[in-house]
Amino acid sequence: PANGKVRAAIYYATNINAPSGTFTVTANPLGTGTSLTIEAAEYSGISAASPLDSSVTLTGSSSSPATGSLTTTGANRLLIAIAVANPDATSVNWTEDPTWNQRVEETNNWERQAGHGVDKLVTATSAYSHTWTTSASGPWSTVLAAFK
Repeated sequence: PANGKVRAAIYYATNINAPSGTFTVTANPLGTGTSLTIEAAEYSGISAASPLDSSVTLTGSSSSPATGSLTTTGANRLLIAIAVANPDATSVNWTEDPTWNQRVEETNNWERQAGHGVDKLVTATSAYSHTWTTSASGPWSTVLAAFK
């Protein structure tokens, strides 16, 4: 979802056979004067036929970016949550729920945006969400996705 200059998205692809050595991801920003930050992760053991269980997005403005609540349709899911914030600060410190694994942390890019990504394996069908705290307040956008 978009919140001013702040956008968060999760894209996924199935049945990728990564070559040995370098793996390249290419993306093109939309229009002039836009910037794009890409973080790539590779996971194994996810369903190749229909991997996305469910997802939720949320936007807001505070020092506590949060995902919406997502209910999985089954057990044994990989949850991935990302947040992008634009507090217009020179640096942003992120704190995540300690039961999640931090995968990505960007404290500041040239547009004073910051990002954070976490994941977690869950074994029960349930409702899940994630909340971060940041050292600066401002607009944010989040995505939470569950994969089979």
